[in-house]
Amino acid sequence: MYIGISRSFLLMTDSFRLKRSDIFLGGTLKFGESGDSSFVRIGQKNNSWSRPVHEVWDAQNERELTVPLTHHTAKTVAGFVDKLNFYTTINAQHLFEQKTPIKGWHIVAYPAGKFLQNYIVKQGYRDGVHGFLHAVFMSFHSFLTRSKLWLLTHQ
Repeated sequence: MYIGISRSFLLMTDSFRLKRSDIFLGGTLKFGESGDSSFVRIGQKNNSWSRPVHEVWDAQNERELTVPLTHHTAKTVAGFVDKLNFYTTINAQHLFEQKTPIKGWHIVAYPAGKFLQNYIVKQGYRDGVHGFLHAVFMSFHSFLTRSKLWLLTHQ
């Protein structure tokens, strides 16, 4: 597909950021943490990712494209839980290698804060049941990451 970007424009840009439209369990999320999300998905080879999960693209000159990327995050609850388990293991290992401190109360406080941030502050409630479920699952993501990090740290 030709989108009309000149070669000189591409050479002046290290990466391109795209807004993302998340489809979660059949519903489109317009609020919560998904509501205003955008991610670098196109970039020059000479740049790199700086994290194994929740990647950050190391680039100096970034532009945003207006065409959104449709992202089907989960079609089933079981599939989403499997993804959460997989990625939280990688994330906990990364945090462990970075010597990120963890206290027992983090296992409760971070997930609670994540839920409030997604559901109340970022208005996930406006996405109805899908917004509530997404806020709960992302809170569970935080719980799993912190629990796994605590177990790694206290072995």
